[in-house]
Amino acid sequence: MAGLVASTAIAMVLARSLGTDEFGRFSVASSIAVGGSIAVAGGLNRAALRDVASLLAHGDQGAARSVIVSAFGAFGLVAPLGVLGTVLTGSVVIGWGRTVVLTAALALVLGLLLVLADVIRALGEYRIANVASGPSGGAAVALGFLVLSAWSLFRPRTADAALVLNLVAAALAAALAVAVFLARAREVTPRTTTTSPPAAPKHLAWAGFPFMVTQVALFLSLQVDLWIAGATLSEGDTGLYAGALRLMNVVRVPLTAAQFTLLAAIPALHALGRMEELERRVRRAGTIVTIPSAGALLICVLFAGPMLALVLGESYRAAAPLLVTLALGQLVIVALGLSGNVLNLCGFERLMLVFSVGSLASSVVADLVAARLWGVEALAIASASTTAGSFVALWWLAHRQLGIWTHPFLPSRRNLLAPAGISPSADGPG
Repeated sequence: MAGLVASTAIAMVLARSLGTDEFGRFSVASSIAVGGSIAVAGGLNRAALRDVASLLAHGDQGAARSVIVSAFGAFGLVAPLGVLGTVLTGSVVIGWGRTVVLTAALALVLGLLLVLADVIRALGEYRIANVASGPSGGAAVALGFLVLSAWSLFRPRTADAALVLNLVAAALAAALAVAVFLARAREVTPRTTTTSPPAAPKHLAWAGFPFMVTQVALFLSLQVDLWIAGATLSEGDTGLYAGALRLMNVVRVPLTAAQFTLLAAIPALHALGRMEELERRVRRAGTIVTIPSAGALLICVLFAGPMLALVLGESYRAAAPLLVTLALGQLVIVALGLSGNVLNLCGFERLMLVFSVGSLASSVVADLVAARLWGVEALAIASASTTAGSFVALWWLAHRQLGIWTHPFLPSRRNLLAPAGISPSADGPG
């Protein structure tokens, strides 16, 4: 919730201080930085999360420590490639210059933060991990950005100035995450002997590759429309589209929060064979998050124009049809639950890789054709339709491969009660 409030406040500050043109440029650059951070992390965040959570569930602390050490060694191998990819992408979409350099630097810091947050989560420190996770670095980065921009001396007037401020906030959040990680690692994974062979950084880098490709493809399927807007539409239309995307994210926030809460539990329950409990927890989370998301959607549909004018400024009222269309597509995603995360963390990362790349390709084609031929409103329709369709397919795949559903329960007191914690000694589903 803190991240939602801070992100909305940042959008309010930047939309008013930058204007639609610079706000659109900043939104495209920061989106590229977030996508680049996934490439910088190289999938090591999810590979380490899966392996460490599974090993700790079986009580092998020594092997878990070995995986953590190897994850950061592998980070040194894959991060430069992610930075290079960010520079190339930024040069194509927004043109080479200082903005691209700042975007790449931000991607590097956010990538490190991704790995730190998921390792901390695997070690059982959920609160700090949740604060440091999420789009653009999560609540920690958003709050840092907001605090810095509260002083008029630091309030950005250009897209580049906003990126510098974002980079400083991300660096502060990363320093906090490092301190928490070191303290938690000493407590949970002390130096102990293990019968498991040590994890090699090169092996972990290869293990993370399918996760990275899948994460990048899924991220792009949600963000490539903004990049296409920046490359094909006017700066004014790009700014309006970016404003609609900012408010549309309100619908997605509850699902993101549920994802961070359950990430460590998914591989642990799967490793223990407790699939019935896994389905109950995933569907319970879906039930809880759909309720606030539906409320946010109703506000977006009924009061789109006034909401945009109130939050971002009167010049963004024209983005109301875009907000309605994008929010409807997001509600479909929220209603289908955490199917993609369940597949990814239960051993189907290569299936997710193939699916995600195919989904991204269809989104790029549909969005590009719509934007070039019919403009910004057609782009919103194409983006919402292809993204919602992809998540429907993921929902079906999760049931086919694992035998579980991820959509919400019908609300009831029994379904909304919190489950007991994970215990390695508990019986599997009977």
